[in-house]
Parts: sequence; C-alpha cells; structure tokens
Amino acid sequence: MDGGALEIPGPGSAPGEQTVAFAAELIDRSGKAPVIEAALAHRTGRHRPLPVRAVLTALLCLALEDRPLFLAEATRLLFGQLPEASRTMLGVTGTVTTQRAFKAAYRRVRYCFHAILSVADPSALPKNRRLTAGELKARTKPMTPDQATAARGRLEALVNALLEASVWVLTEEERAAFDGGTGLDATSGAAVFPRPVQARRAVRQRPRRRLVRPRGRPP
Repeated sequence: MDGGALEIPGPGSAPGEQTVAFAAELIDRSGKAPVIEAALAHRTGRHRPLPVRAVLTALLCLALEDRPLFLAEATRLLFGQLPEASRTMLGVTGTVTTQRAFKAAYRRVRYCFHAILSVADPSALPKNRRLTAGELKARTKPMTPDQATAARGRLEALVNALLEASVWVLTEEERAAFDGGTGLDATSGAAVFPRPVQARRAVRQRPRRRLVRPRGRPP
C-alpha cells in the first residue's frame, strides 16, 4: 500500500533503511522538527548533540515495529540497531558497545525528548515521579494561563501535523472512501488499582512429640 510516493515498509526484527527513510519522510512532511529546533535554539551555550528529527523518527520507527515507545528503546535503536547510512541521515554520531556508553547515549535521548516537551507540554506538573504533596508543590514549575494556552496550541499543532502527514500513506481509493469520521485511541487517566496482596497464612507449628520409652526395656 502506498500513497504520495511513500510505501509502508513491512515488519522486521530491526528497522532497516527503508523503514527509517519512511519514518523520516513522515516527520519531514509534518514540518514540525525545524519549528521545534527553532524554539529550542540558543545563541550561547553548548550545542545539543542529538537532533529533534532523530528522536521523533526513532519513536515513529518503534511504533511501526510495534515496539514499546520507551526512551531506552529509542536509544537502543538510534545507537545500536540502525544501519550506518540511516544514522548519518538522521545526524546521529557514535554507537554504544558498553553499558556505560548506553547510559551516556540514553541521557542524550532523554535530554532531547524533555526539550521537546518543554515547548509543547501545557502541564506544569512534574513527570514520571512518585512524589509527596510537598515534593509535588516544590517541583511544579510556574506557568501562567497564557503560557499554558500557548503550549497547548503547539502540542495540538504538532499532533495535527503528524496526523496530516500520515494521510500521505493512504491510496487514492482509501482517501476517496474517507467520510470524515475520525477517532483517537488513548489510555485514560483513570487510576489503576493493583491486586491486593494476599495475606500470608500463619503456619501453626505442631509441638514435637517426645518419644517416651518404658523403663526396663532396652533401647
């Protein structure tokens, strides 16, 4: 199935050049990677070693391969599984061969992903932390309603651009059959309650029976 000069790659154990090129093309069609880079640009300071385009492409590759969208998986893909030509195309330098090198590469991916969130996250609450009420209050960043509205607008623009870019993979027949109905599948924010821990049954220890031999009998 193809559309707009794009062909959906087949599944595989690790994404090849075709899958990476397909994902990068979708990210490029959205036009949002340069916008995010411009919002993160600083005139001074150290240059960020990992492009936004590379992280977004890696996450899309994971989705295409039906793999978990974890930053650790994105790190493993970018620095250990992509072909050399694909890493060059995405601007990814170096590979990981040790656990220490993997942790360093993971910090690069995490830093870039959090930088993306910093311009498109309308929530002031900290993420991925289990905090007390006092810690939550201390780590909640100040955000005005105007800042939250602007961030929500950037987030909606990013999501809409990615969805619009994905339409290009549809055939003309599929696009013609589209009636305008859409749906978004997501996990709700309802609290998840684990199974109660089963109480351990107290094991009653039976008293040891003492053998009493009659007197006068040999043992």
